[in-house]
This record gives sequence, structure tokens and C-alpha cells, in this order.
Amino acid sequence: MSLAFQRVANLRRAQVHQDSPESLRIPIETAADSGPDDLAFLERELRKRLGISSRSSSSRSISCPWTRGGKERLVVSSIGQASA
Repeated sequence: MSLAFQRVANLRRAQVHQDSPESLRIPIETAADSGPDDLAFLERELRKRLGISSRSSSSRSISCPWTRGGKERLVVSSIGQASA
């Protein structure tokens, strides 16, 4: 999946949040000169890798939690976690 992000022009950071098996949220941070074509390209790349039935939404604000080791996670899944 990381290859889908590497080829997107003007993309600075991204993270995939999987809340259900069928749905993804993808907060992203883009460069100031990013345009709608960049988002469209990202969506096409993700659909190629995840399948046409996957639903995704992208937003241009990002809040990526860091691991205890100080690294960013590409994918954050809450599937199977109990709600508070």
C-alpha cells in the first residue's frame, strides 16, 4: 500500500485509518501547490491495491499518532477494538 502514496505528487504525509473492513479514512498533508488531480491519482492508486468495493474518504488535515518508538504508522486499524 505504501507505493500508492509514494507516487502522489505534492503529498507530504498520509495515514490510513481503517474503522471497518469496508471503509477507510485517509487524512493527508499536501504541499501548498497540490490540486484535485493529486487526490484523484491517490484514490485511483488505492483502489488498484484495495479493490473497487472499498470506500475511502480523504481530508486535507492530518493528525498522525506516533508509536512509542517515535515512528509514524502508515495504517491505524480500530477493527476489533472495544468502543469506550
